[in-house]
Amino acid sequence: MGLRRLQRSRNEAWRAAEHIVTIGEDMADMIGQHVHLPTSVSILPNWYPAAVEPSRAINFRHRWNVEDQQLLVIYSGNLGRAHTLNPILDMAEQCRSVTAAIRFVFVGEGARKNALVIAVRARGLSNVSFEPPVNRNELDSLLSAADVHLVTMRPECRGTVLPSKFYGIVAAGRPCIFVGPQEADLATLIRGKNLGVTCSPSQITPAVDYLKGLAANPDASQLARGPVRSYQQTIPDATESAQAWDQVLRRHIKPTA
Repeated sequence: MGLRRLQRSRNEAWRAAEHIVTIGEDMADMIGQHVHLPTSVSILPNWYPAAVEPSRAINFRHRWNVEDQQLLVIYSGNLGRAHTLNPILDMAEQCRSVTAAIRFVFVGEGARKNALVIAVRARGLSNVSFEPPVNRNELDSLLSAADVHLVTMRPECRGTVLPSKFYGIVAAGRPCIFVGPQEADLATLIRGKNLGVTCSPSQITPAVDYLKGLAANPDASQLARGPVRSYQQTIPDATESAQAWDQVLRRHIKPTA
């Protein structure tokens, strides 16, 4: 009953709005499934600096004993119940045939970390390791350390979640693997702009093939960054995003007498 009451309150707030701003098409669609949307809806995506330039350079690859020829795959963020993480272990297991060439690193804490550590040991995944969260002033170095980043989304979260870490990954000029609903905004964007590869939690073969292909070709990892760098130039920075918000507010806030 408590959840239904909250949902009713949420829907009433949406109906009362003169204008609604979302950060993606999925969110706008989800709202439209519950209420009749206002005549105008703005979609203003998240932003990140146009490029990642570490102010405090830290060589995480050296810190973690990752060799130059190894492909470093990073999942950075909360290791909680809201995230689809087991498919990452499945990827690591299927990549063990080239285990010396591919390293998986989880960076973060969360309710599921202990279970993941136990699962990695039980499955003998020597190509998987865990590291603590980094400070904010170290984040740019972390993003730049990876060859490939991992982004996950539980299918039931489509329309309510858009992983903001994606924008940092793009700012670092790195491709990513998205594990989640294939009809989601983010999956469509990654495929359309060639920013990496996408797969569902139950079908990880495209991701495994992608990683093995990068590991087998020394030049492939660098080439995969090209489309990301191109797309990076199209993302609004903080100033441009603030201007977009300002325009929306000026159109819809009535001046006081």
